[in-house]
Amino acid sequence: MKVGVAIPNIGAITRSGNRQGDALGNAQRAELFEYHYQLAKLHQSTDRGEWWMDAANRQRSESSVTKRLEFPAAILQPPYFDVKADAAHNYGAMGAIIGHEISHSFDDQGSQFDAEGRMANWWTKEDFDHFKAAGDALARQFDTYRPFPDLAVNGNRRLARTLPMWPV
Repeated sequence: MKVGVAIPNIGAITRSGNRQGDALGNAQRAELFEYHYQLAKLHQSTDRGEWWMDAANRQRSESSVTKRLEFPAAILQPPYFDVKADAAHNYGAMGAIIGHEISHSFDDQGSQFDAEGRMANWWTKEDFDHFKAAGDALARQFDTYRPFPDLAVNGNRRLARTLPMWPV
């Protein structure tokens, strides 16, 4: 698994043709640039080093296909990371985030991909049966949650978000 922290290769981003004072035009040119950039990748092998987020994004991600974790620079600010905070706070906060993202490699979606990012069953039957039973139980539990009287949570649709946070 590869881990990217802080900033991706931004060469492609800077070539989209931004112009001072033309926000709408910049957005349109950036969208067209991105469209052509993605189109050019058809029938090419996967670039396992490519970032899918920019450095200003506060999200983080795990990709089961490319076997990558991405932590853009923007995540390295409070409340997740603070240069003025105690080291234990920073290690704890970032460690929880990193652990959460790693666990997506083993959730209901990530578990379908092997170490090379290929969709393949790599589980023993016994392990997969246990995993499936635990996931089904968790989905049933979430099905009972009602944020509003006439609206229930769909437990199966929540598994990718809930499995990384619950012991199975």
